[in-house]
Amino acid sequence: MRKYRKKGNCFVDCGASFGYFSALAGAIVDPEGSDISFEPGPQNQSLLLLNLIANGTLTGEVHQVALSDNVGIYGDGGTGANGAISPFDGDPNHLGTYDLVRSTTLDNVIGSRDFDMMKCDVEGAEGRVFRGGEQTLKRCIPVLVFEFSPPSLAVTSGMSGEELLQFLGALNYSFDIVDRPYRNAPSQRGG
Repeated sequence: MRKYRKKGNCFVDCGASFGYFSALAGAIVDPEGSDISFEPGPQNQSLLLLNLIANGTLTGEVHQVALSDNVGIYGDGGTGANGAISPFDGDPNHLGTYDLVRSTTLDNVIGSRDFDMMKCDVEGAEGRVFRGGEQTLKRCIPVLVFEFSPPSLAVTSGMSGEELLQFLGALNYSFDIVDRPYRNAPSQRGG
């Protein structure tokens, strides 16, 4: 992130969770730059705001919405730091298992503004986010850093990994794989 984040840039954090990348981006930005964070989960939203306050980076926009390919209402079923959205089926009996969150599109929120970099980690909803931001992505061509999990994409975005890469390729994106193993992670051996 430090390699691509420059002073004066605008950074978008989609699926900000507790705000690690939002706080990092806010520490790099200068008065001419800006940050826009999206986190639908109520608990994570609180942690995000606390993290931004603690790091002195509460100068950007923070939106408690799920970015998607439509405007509507979703169920946000959080598990720990991760949340997963799914369309709300209208049954109030399900409200004990998830929170309701608004959804909107990246195109709606960004409008005519420009941004230079976007981190997107939304548990398989990356396809929905990118479809809902197609015009903005086409116009700005920001550096995208995103989680790529074809099984999660199929379930949450209704598209295969290949379809997502083709979609972004049609917007003139090329791809690099960032695959850094976790430090202190147990090695996986055996049969």
